[in-house]
Amino acid sequence: MICKHCQAEIPEDSNVCPWCGGKVAPDEEAPAAQAQTAEMTTEAAQENIQAAGIAEAVETAETVEEPLSKTADGSDGDTVNADKDAPADADETAAPDASAPDASDNPADFAAAQIAAAAPKSNKSAVAVVVLSILLVACLGVLAFMMIRSFSTNTPPAETAAQTDAADAEDAFPDGFDYTAVDLAEYVKLGAYKDITVSLTTSSEIADKDVADYIENVLVQNTVTNEVDRAAAVGDELVIDFAGTIDGVAFPGGTAQDRPLTLGAGGFIAGFEEGIVGMRAGETKVVDATFPEDYGNEELNGKTAQFEITVKSVGEKVKPEYNETFVKEVLKYDSIEAYEEFVIDTLTKQREQEIENEKQSAVLSQINENATVLKYPEGLAENYAAQQIATAKSYAERYGVDYETFVAQGLGMTAAEYEEDVLADAREYVKETMVLFAIAEAENLMPTEEQRAEELQSFLAYYGYEDVAAMCEDYGLTEAYIRNLLNTSIATNAAVEFVINNATYIGAK
Repeated sequence: MICKHCQAEIPEDSNVCPWCGGKVAPDEEAPAAQAQTAEMTTEAAQENIQAAGIAEAVETAETVEEPLSKTADGSDGDTVNADKDAPADADETAAPDASAPDASDNPADFAAAQIAAAAPKSNKSAVAVVVLSILLVACLGVLAFMMIRSFSTNTPPAETAAQTDAADAEDAFPDGFDYTAVDLAEYVKLGAYKDITVSLTTSSEIADKDVADYIENVLVQNTVTNEVDRAAAVGDELVIDFAGTIDGVAFPGGTAQDRPLTLGAGGFIAGFEEGIVGMRAGETKVVDATFPEDYGNEELNGKTAQFEITVKSVGEKVKPEYNETFVKEVLKYDSIEAYEEFVIDTLTKQREQEIENEKQSAVLSQINENATVLKYPEGLAENYAAQQIATAKSYAERYGVDYETFVAQGLGMTAAEYEEDVLADAREYVKETMVLFAIAEAENLMPTEEQRAEELQSFLAYYGYEDVAAMCEDYGLTEAYIRNLLNTSIATNAAVEFVINNATYIGAK
């Protein structure tokens, strides 16, 4: 069994994850095309991805009125919630970030914060060119490499389709791109891709500190909060009401009720949390707090506001002791020794996966660098870029923000810079795909009809469909689109496996 939150293994007789305290989830095996949730290999690509992912974050965001994070774009103030990455005890998704700006108050700030929140977690799986197009089926042909949402989301097909209707750029490749229909030798010249040497930095050794850190994280995740009758101190969990004014006038986003706060976490503007230290439940106090000069809102930049704050409760966090009782009653192990054997085994497997990820990333980076693009398939990269730009524009319009502001506040660049980056990343995506596909052809790794049929059925079954026509009808796709993407996935996956297995690795042991 695995934990759905942190992916650690869980003993069969336990229903609590020893790593994070999360619920048990069946260890389901996804089809190859879905399981490899790859991403672009450049940092810029991840920034471009965020604009397309804003919708899902916005759909689940809780509407509050408090733009009090350190910066208006949420880049350094998202620490009010105790741990964004901690699992929810009963829910499958984490609670929304209540510190984010309110869409009704300042759509641009809200959009920026949600873009930041939607940033994907990098797992460096490095199959960056293989399955992003497949994961993009839910977005009806939006740029393949920018996909955030996959069919595994809970969004109904009709709703997903509606969210992308606003994208006004015509898709020049509604059937995807068939790499078997062109002579790749005219487009890309392969460099060295066999018997290359790659340096690794990830060590397979599990040190005592690794084990201690693992156990400490488990203890932190099992911390409980007890309500106390004393003055609030740094580290306490509070519930507060507040109402802010500047020169006696209330401002949008300056008021909230029943707001949870981890005191001292640094999620609010300067002076706000400091003024609460020492307050008791039931006490009301006026606190001065100052917005940063570069907060991102001209009406608030550098201004000092007065907040009337009422503390409604003070909670003290209590971390459990690591002892035989905790191990037996909470983690369901017979002894500390047995549990620490599990920890070492789990860390060893995690480290092995990290090493495999590093191998993939390093090998793919090197073979792409060794290859030379002779020319790009006409219009393909430009089409990908146009789809992503149209999507960004549609979301900007949806939230009442002009496109330039949306990009500037969400990504910190001009629209022209953004579009240059999008096109560059699209070209890199196309190059990587051509390189892997060319290797698959050169090494006779192309999928058989049996493999295609098997992967298609596995893919459909995973997402609850009996035939491809039904899926295409729900998402407005062509069967050729899905078949081309699956074909590319199988071929490029095989090429990735080939180059990894034929490389020599030096460096960390």
